[in-house]
Order: sequence, then structure tokens, then C-alpha cells
Amino acid sequence: EDVKTARKLLEEAGYGPSNLLKFKVYASATSTCGRECPVLFADQINTHLKGLAEVTPAPVPSAERANRLAEADYDFMFFGWSAFPDPSDLMISWLHSKGLRNSSRYNSPQMDKLLEEQDRTFDHEKRKQLLWQVQRLALDDRPVLVWGNTWAIMVMQPNLFGWTPGSDEAGGDIF
Repeated sequence: EDVKTARKLLEEAGYGPSNLLKFKVYASATSTCGRECPVLFADQINTHLKGLAEVTPAPVPSAERANRLAEADYDFMFFGWSAFPDPSDLMISWLHSKGLRNSSRYNSPQMDKLLEEQDRTFDHEKRKQLLWQVQRLALDDRPVLVWGNTWAIMVMQPNLFGWTPGSDEAGGDIF
């Protein structure tokens, strides 16, 4: 269904065999994912949106990737995210308009307000609801695309007790 919708939207926007949507997918060539993920992503787009889009994988050295990020000189950039038990730091850094890793230049006063409110909220249930709102808004606005998810290797201090990694089996954690 998503492929049908994507094809329809691209056609409505005027894309077709004589006017392909062309873009490069950048990533760091120094990591396995940086070399392989853009190729897989491009293959998926080029296969499912054939005749409408043409994607070229572009693994680049880390220094070039950093420069392209700083100058916003890219069409699409692959990132790896890692999070801690508390999602606040990750979400603020990627989704707040002044976030240090906000490479998409996403700017939403509503998102900023939610992130700031949850960051100063101590009531667990209230904060949880605020974080759900953050995730819903991120899905609606799509400042970033979550292309895939991998199981993580978690290393922690041996004296950390009472914390169990969460799962998304109940339709929960999005990021």
C-alpha cells in the first residue's frame, strides 16, 4: 500500500520516466552500515519506484560526511542512533530546533515545547504521555525517516540494578 501511495504522489508531482526524482544517499564509508545501507535503500527505491525515482548510493569519507552535514549539502543522509534508557537526550538532540544533532533543520515550536516540558517533568506517567506526544508529532511531521531498526548490543556497569531494556512488542517505543 505504501508503494502505491508513493507512486501516486510522485506521479501527481509530475515525476515519470522523462522526469525522474533523482537523489543521492550519503553515509560514512568507514562503517559497514555506511557502505551497505545506502546500497540497500537505493535498491529498494529503484525497484519499487522504477520509472519515477533514481537513487544513487554515495558512501563518503567521514570528514566529507561531517562537512556535508555542517553545510546542509546533501539530499539524504544515513545515521545510526543509539539511545539510553531515558529517551530525552536523543529526542532533544535530534528533534529540538536547537538540538545539536538536528541535521534536518527541523523547526517546530510545538515539538520544542513538548520536549522542554517533558525534560523538566518528574512525574513518570505525565512524562511518559509527553514523550508519546513527541513521538506522534515526529511521525506526523517526519523530520527524519526511520528506515530500519537493529537489535543493539548493550554494555552497562555491573552495579546498575533495576533497569530492563524496553521492547517495542506492544507497539511502544518508536525511536
